[in-house]
Amino acid sequence: AKLHPIYSALDSRQYGRALKLLSNLQMQMQMQTTNKHKHKHKHKNQHSSTAILIALQAHALERQGKHGDALVLVQSILPSHCFSHREVLHFLATTCSPPTKSDGLATHTDTNTTNTATTTTTHSTTKQLKGKKSKGKKQANTPSPAAAAAAAAAASTVPAVTTLELDLIDRLDGLAVDQTKNDETTTLVSVPGTPKHTITNETVLATIGVTLKALQLHQTLYQMYHVASEQLMTQHNSSSGNQSNKNVEHVASVLKECFLNGLRWAALVNANTNTNTNTNTNNDVDVTNNGSMTHLYEDEHEHEHEHNNDVDVTNNGSMTHLYEALQSTALPLARLTGDPLHFIWCAQTALWHYESLGAAELSPDNNGDDTTTSTTTVTSTTTTTTTTSLKRSMLPRLAESLSSRVVAGETTNGSSESSLFVPLAQDCLVYFKSLEVQSKWHELLQALDDLTDKASRSSSSSSSTSDGQVVETCKEVQGEEDLKIGLTRRQRLEYKTHVLFRDLERYHPACALFHELILESHDQWSYWLGYLECLLLSSSNESGHGAGTSMEQALSTCTELALEIQAQYRNEGGGESTNTNMNTSTSMIRTKHPPRAAHLILVEVAAVRVRGGVPTHAPSPISFRHDPPSANTDATQTQNGDSVHTTSTTTTGTERTLLREALVQYGTLFAPLAACTFSDIRQYLVLLADGDGGALEDKRHEEIVALLEWTKTSLFQGAASKQALRCTTASVQIIFCIMAQLSSNTNNSNTNSNNQELYNEVEAKYMPTLNELLNVWKDSLSLGGTVKAEDGGQKEIQPGDELAILIVQYLLHRDARNAEDGDSNSLWMAACLLEKALAHSPYNPHLKLVCLYIYSRLGAASKSLELYKELGVKQIQLDSCPFVILDVLRKGGLYSDVIEICSSIVKLHYATAKDVGEFCTRAMENGNLSKAEEFIQFQRSNMRESLTLLWGKGLIMDCAPLVYNYNNDYGSALSTTKVEAHAKVLGAMHGLCGCDEDMDRATNMINEVNTHCGAPNIVSIAATATGKDKTRVSDNRDFSMLSYEILHKQSHPTTDAIIHESMRRGMVHGLLLRAVLCVDAARGPKKGKPSKSSDGLIKVCKSMLVHMDRSQEFSSTDSRGDIAHGPLLQAMIKLCRVLVVVSCGLPKDDGAVDTFALRESQSVELLQDVSKLITETQSKVHFRNEATHLSRRVEDICELLPDYLVSLFGLVEMTGKLFALMSWGKRKQHTKAAPSALAGVAKALGTWVHSMRDVLLTSFPSMASVEEAMTAAAASQDDGLSCEYFSQMFDTRIIQTVMESRQETRNRVLPFLHHMVDTLD
Repeated sequence: AKLHPIYSALDSRQYGRALKLLSNLQMQMQMQTTNKHKHKHKHKNQHSSTAILIALQAHALERQGKHGDALVLVQSILPSHCFSHREVLHFLATTCSPPTKSDGLATHTDTNTTNTATTTTTHSTTKQLKGKKSKGKKQANTPSPAAAAAAAAAASTVPAVTTLELDLIDRLDGLAVDQTKNDETTTLVSVPGTPKHTITNETVLATIGVTLKALQLHQTLYQMYHVASEQLMTQHNSSSGNQSNKNVEHVASVLKECFLNGLRWAALVNANTNTNTNTNTNNDVDVTNNGSMTHLYEDEHEHEHEHNNDVDVTNNGSMTHLYEALQSTALPLARLTGDPLHFIWCAQTALWHYESLGAAELSPDNNGDDTTTSTTTVTSTTTTTTTTSLKRSMLPRLAESLSSRVVAGETTNGSSESSLFVPLAQDCLVYFKSLEVQSKWHELLQALDDLTDKASRSSSSSSSTSDGQVVETCKEVQGEEDLKIGLTRRQRLEYKTHVLFRDLERYHPACALFHELILESHDQWSYWLGYLECLLLSSSNESGHGAGTSMEQALSTCTELALEIQAQYRNEGGGESTNTNMNTSTSMIRTKHPPRAAHLILVEVAAVRVRGGVPTHAPSPISFRHDPPSANTDATQTQNGDSVHTTSTTTTGTERTLLREALVQYGTLFAPLAACTFSDIRQYLVLLADGDGGALEDKRHEEIVALLEWTKTSLFQGAASKQALRCTTASVQIIFCIMAQLSSNTNNSNTNSNNQELYNEVEAKYMPTLNELLNVWKDSLSLGGTVKAEDGGQKEIQPGDELAILIVQYLLHRDARNAEDGDSNSLWMAACLLEKALAHSPYNPHLKLVCLYIYSRLGAASKSLELYKELGVKQIQLDSCPFVILDVLRKGGLYSDVIEICSSIVKLHYATAKDVGEFCTRAMENGNLSKAEEFIQFQRSNMRESLTLLWGKGLIMDCAPLVYNYNNDYGSALSTTKVEAHAKVLGAMHGLCGCDEDMDRATNMINEVNTHCGAPNIVSIAATATGKDKTRVSDNRDFSMLSYEILHKQSHPTTDAIIHESMRRGMVHGLLLRAVLCVDAARGPKKGKPSKSSDGLIKVCKSMLVHMDRSQEFSSTDSRGDIAHGPLLQAMIKLCRVLVVVSCGLPKDDGAVDTFALRESQSVELLQDVSKLITETQSKVHFRNEATHLSRRVEDICELLPDYLVSLFGLVEMTGKLFALMSWGKRKQHTKAAPSALAGVAKALGTWVHSMRDVLLTSFPSMASVEEAMTAAAASQDDGLSCEYFSQMFDTRIIQTVMESRQETRNRVLPFLHHMVDTLD
């Protein structure tokens, strides 16, 4: 009752009022503690009351945004061993205010963590004590011990971390957390009278848990419940069964919360963190592991990593310790409650524990050879390995024992519920998995048979769904009113087929099961592929027949089944069949259209003959379980789905004839019916057109011509109807596919001339003209809806949209073959056509994607951005789709928009990491264990290791200095050389570029270095790179949305290229951050001599030297064709070395005395090398080359500016600041060698930037000249486009849009170049 007003204030978000009420209540409790009539046995309840008040105070403070104060209060009531030291230190590093300076180095003393709790807790309490007095009574001013401890914690001026100095350079190198993470005695908060006992009150734990969740301290939250559950279990076990039901429920509730919070934490842990980063000697790059630089300081900390009191899953073999702890929590929970769901939890965690132990055994640390290892260490390792192997062998048996009881329906007393009991599907899957990992295949098959028998017996007494799902009332599981669904008959067949086919390799019974599955679902393509592959493998194992005969028998068997199903469909959908098994299912036969899979399998049979008996690899038949893709997939997939199967078996020309005939039959039947006909046969068209340059080249030529003759005479039917339009579209797609394959085959010297001749023949004889295609597209407009969506019509696409995209494909392909660059007439024609198509079909995403690409080719980045925004990319699409626009914006100088999109990517990953734990725990509570595991794997393997996230981090760091408050008028003014306001544009808001705000910005960046979703994390990621692009990333880009590309395919950065560029960006910004710290820590001379270097400066310089060596190694790697990569990165490294030389000096082997003259001579030599490197790069990058189109040169400048020039400019500015500190300013460049050499660097860089500015100031072609060129091209007969029709499509607004977009690019980029030129001059 006393807490009701407080809860009401919190619910109404009146947090200040809640704090006042809490202070009043604390004051009343202080009075009660001094009352001599209170009983001593009330002390425990008194502590619980105090704890709940402090927990509510922490919650209110967290809601007010005072996170540091909230953490202090939580630490005041929880024992220190409840906290994850790494997590709390990381929290302090990322949420505290900027550090103060100490000894020339920024050191975090945390004297003011966001807002001190003094003003919110102690001051309010004091005010109540002094200001309000009850009538007639004297208030007591003596607080209780617990309240005094909380007040002391809140009012203490002692920092939250009392014994640590969190140097910025240590944070940057990853050492700040490592120095104390294994110190069991470290107290994070100095609190007098901190309670030593564990909080076990469920309400207090839940209240603290809300605060810890909001603070993102998930590991601490789990450890708090873990400690509480251990305490409660100890008390429960010592009570010898005398506990009441209420106490048992309380223990079970805490155990359940402990398990779910541990599972929430498991979802957020990196899947590939298998080894301790402090002892990692593996040189492979792990982009998801925040590798530390601890090995650089082994002499200082070699004995600090021996013990760890945290359940710290980030520093041991995968998730082993956490899963072991979860298993030890789930087992007593299941024993207490007897709930089958909790038994399944325990079985599932045992399997996860088993898998994590296997991952730990495969980690690099277990494979290394160290000849210097002592005998004791070897013996200890052997013992540990034996224990781990024994434990790993027992875990599946434990999972089997627990899950088998649940599947059998056994209760806690060992009896069985009913012979009709049908277990839940999720319970069965856990049981099957426990048998799989033990290779108990026969037991698994027996379990499936028993399950089928149970389902058959219960079908008469239980209700069944339309697809055969048995619905069982499970009173013992979730209550009388809840209905639970078991495995369906089809799912059981799929599982049994998978075991026989993939695991036991028993192909004959597997074929029979595939046959049964096909009869149930004729259009399930995976069934047909599995059936065919199983038949081929079965026939290859038979003896007494030749390989060719066995293969033909298998192919004939598959063909007979396909023909029989086709005949069954033709007999009015469900007539009599010669096969009695056909009567088992007719639901799929009675369909409107013929089953595609039954016809497509005939094409696959013909393709198997061409490949020499190699079928398309069949996926797993289990449709309800998401297994990872098989590593031995036989197809070579491209970005857009083309695949080619190679074989060494020699084939004859008959096989290609059969393949062509099968393609013709399939296309004739389905081209009028389905728009997906081409995607069905695409890989087979590639196989038919693929040539080996052998004796059968003439036969291949003949079959290709025959296929194209069919497409021209039979498929190209115009647009009289939707069916005719589908045929025409399929005809053009087939022709384009053949042309694309012939074009790619020209790389083979044996068939180059033949393919070229055949390509020319196809283009001249079978390719429709542009006029014909445009006329068909124009006629197709009448086939779509006539009512616009804004007028109440449907948001449908036009039937002819696909044909419009094919026309654009041909225009782009013609440009590529003619090696046309820049504003080719084909690009303008394509833009006009696409704008017309979008006017009729404004909701077609493929049209927008093609149009986006065309405008990017024309240099209209802002128009491309507009189209991208119209696509409405959101949620998970932010991780799979931005690859189509990021490079376009960067090349168009729209750096602010690059950061906006990359920030949305970062926000997505932050939100996903925050939500996945909740989704996972909900799934576990609902018994959907497979979905919970899917959530965990998706977050750890796909999202956390996302390539798009890695890419976005680097782009944010690169583009940050190029953000300012831009508008068109301001941009137009800044683009002129007469305005001086542009001097504040570069680095106006963010980034490191040698400005006065560098130190504050560097501090904020370093605080975010170890935050996974923060952009500065790219610096920590790159710290583990050694120049080898062996990174563990998940490329989540969705290239399937570009499946319309056939004849011309866009080029996108490869995975290796993105990783390489991201590592380079991390290296560069690591240099910049250390350079800022070095300049800030440097001190000027004293009496003409170098001042003594402080410890902070030495530490910074030491870190910079190590990072320079890493960057040097990285710069020597493959530059991916980037001319500027090597020289400019070398120039940055040398400038950083200048900073070290001038500020601290380099040691000399000959023992020379450190003097300014020595430092100056060393720096002059380095600066001269920098000038040469810049001049060398300028000579290679020809921005004034007239052979390159202007738009291409502008793109090169826009790319080079954030990638290299801004960072190089910033280092030059920092060097100038350091020289000024050493009295080597600009005025002494004529008398001192070092300032003169720096002026040479500035001149070389300024000359290069000046030439870039001249390119941007060059005028683009005028609108009139472009219009005149396009009209002339339309009038020429070579283009195949009539002047009359083109004049109807032509729109001057398109040219105007492109010109305005190009001008915006110029206005965005020129101010930065003006700034750099003026500063360097």
